[in-house]
Amino acid sequence: MKREIQAIPPAPRVVRWSAVLAYRWPVGMVGASLAVYGGVFTWMLFLAFGGKASDNAALDLGPVARQQAVVQVVEPGAGWFGEKPAERITYAFHDGTLDRRGMCFAPAGSHAVGSQVEVEVHSEQPHLHRISGSRLDLLPWFLRPETWFAITIVPGCLALLAYAASFMHVRTVLGHGDVGVALIGSARRIPLVLPAMLDVRYRFRDHRATERKGRHWVRVHGELGRRILDQLRGGSDVLPVVHDRKWPQYSRLVLPCDFDSKPVQELPREILSP
Repeated sequence: MKREIQAIPPAPRVVRWSAVLAYRWPVGMVGASLAVYGGVFTWMLFLAFGGKASDNAALDLGPVARQQAVVQVVEPGAGWFGEKPAERITYAFHDGTLDRRGMCFAPAGSHAVGSQVEVEVHSEQPHLHRISGSRLDLLPWFLRPETWFAITIVPGCLALLAYAASFMHVRTVLGHGDVGVALIGSARRIPLVLPAMLDVRYRFRDHRATERKGRHWVRVHGELGRRILDQLRGGSDVLPVVHDRKWPQYSRLVLPCDFDSKPVQELPREILSP
């Protein structure tokens, strides 16, 4: 044990990324899943519906001009307009410059082929138009791209930022913290978690000789996990621990292999001085 303590380099230490990337990995996994799979599904929704939801929102905001159109085709069975069956309406009109043709959705029985209807045309984007009282899409709110962006991509990116901040903080603690001796209290296998993990609880004394308690999830098949299980079977239950000097509650069980043996290169004083 004494050799292991002496083998840990003095601060500031070069911490290997493999020693910190597993810290709070469930947060990173959830964040990556939400951001990646949510992003793919949101992009699929956007492509599948051709921006009709945003076109409909643009017409809702206006400004719009009114034109007269003629219904050309009425197709039943297009879905649901609220609580009523919907029909797909194809219409044509002349806006004074061009002959235009469009499609929208309306409640069943509201229009007939050859009837005159009023069309709303966006004043600034004349290619956007629809029959008054109709919609360009029948998407419910939970299938709109903006909804999935808000409930998957945004939380996923926030979770990834939280995960990155967590392991960078642990890397700082390991690089600059104090080294001590931890007494292992228990090592319990966590069920239903892959890869297999141990919930290790331990206690140690900080630089003020105050007893502190810590908790560390350790991979069963990792070097530290194998060492903990071997030591508990053999009767030895102590390991090195690195803790933050200012906030000793932040601590991690370590092994010498978690650090690079090369010391951190400090800049010469001539470069640091103005």
